[in-house]
Amino acid sequence: MGLPEEDMPLPKPAGTRKTMSSASRNAKQTCVTATSPPSQYKVLKVKASPRNGKPLSETTPRSPTEGKAGGANARPGKSICPISASETYNLKSFQNTPTNYRDKPSSSLGSDDERKAPAIKHQPGSAPTTRRRPGIPSRSQIVLESQLSLEDIEKVEKDTRGQSGNPEWFKLRQNRITASLAHQISHSRFANNKTMEIPQSYLKAVLGTGPRVQTTAMNWGIKNERNAVHAYEKLVSLKTGKQVQVEECGLYIHPKKNWLAASPDGVVRDVLTGDMLYILEVKCPHKHKDHTIREACDDRQFCLRPDGNSYQLRIDHPYYTQVQCQLAVTNMQHADFVVYTNKDLAVVPVTFNAELWKETEPKLEKFYYEAVLPKLNGRGKDIRELEVAGVWAAEE
Repeated sequence: MGLPEEDMPLPKPAGTRKTMSSASRNAKQTCVTATSPPSQYKVLKVKASPRNGKPLSETTPRSPTEGKAGGANARPGKSICPISASETYNLKSFQNTPTNYRDKPSSSLGSDDERKAPAIKHQPGSAPTTRRRPGIPSRSQIVLESQLSLEDIEKVEKDTRGQSGNPEWFKLRQNRITASLAHQISHSRFANNKTMEIPQSYLKAVLGTGPRVQTTAMNWGIKNERNAVHAYEKLVSLKTGKQVQVEECGLYIHPKKNWLAASPDGVVRDVLTGDMLYILEVKCPHKHKDHTIREACDDRQFCLRPDGNSYQLRIDHPYYTQVQCQLAVTNMQHADFVVYTNKDLAVVPVTFNAELWKETEPKLEKFYYEAVLPKLNGRGKDIRELEVAGVWAAEE
């Protein structure tokens, strides 16, 4: 989770409105609900293997583990479907790990001075193609889209583990569109060719020039993520009959589109084989911390909705787009979406929606090439400096 930026109060530019694609309307996730733990339920001790390092629930951000998506032990593109049911359990027996597994961000990472960014106007038009973009030479485009080698990408992921507790994570996210912003940007009027005005709050979030804010809700999420991961490991191990462990991860960069990145809350591995099964995204909603999942669903803004005796992740919710972006960046097919409260733990499987992503990615690309790159170029860099800044912003 790192800094739970999805809970960060990001002001919406005037005129921004949600749009739902046809892919979103047709997407559906199926799941079945269990309302109470079986009587034979017992705590399963997840042991770390030398090959895979420690489980995420037992690590600190400064102690990275071995193995990651795209790493030596990973098998890109190979993943099994996670639990087919959304499981909901009473968490009294799970609340035995009060210590945070991630440190609070250092005070040295406090708010940056907010830079003034005047509105930039562009003539609205269709999203740029992947072959050619106005004002950017073809050679420059090749560098921007494929500059980083797989070894570089693996090193970035390893060096940024700990996420919000690691200064490198903040540096390497700058000038990249991350999964937590994917929904807001792709649904903006600018990305959908309905205005010439670039949403400045989103631009500042990508450039890293906006203030860093830590709210009560964000602190709650950081504090309780370890408890959620610990409970998840035991639940999945019980339901699947195989021991799994959640390993922490850092920032993943898209191998072909280096301007796109994501930070899942962890990767789930089979302890016996070391295979990467799927990625994990955890939400600990402070607003519903003392509610059951079913009670939280009465809130129209809640991320889940009931479907008979099961739950679905709402396809019009920002979290759905966030998970889809994470899957696209990591080249995985499945994710487990976990919602944790003081009373419940819900696990909802999410599958990669290729149709939705086909509609979403060009909108993110338009924003990057028409909003972010011109802003970087306006900082006084020539085209060679711009090529590096577009992907290696941390080295400025």
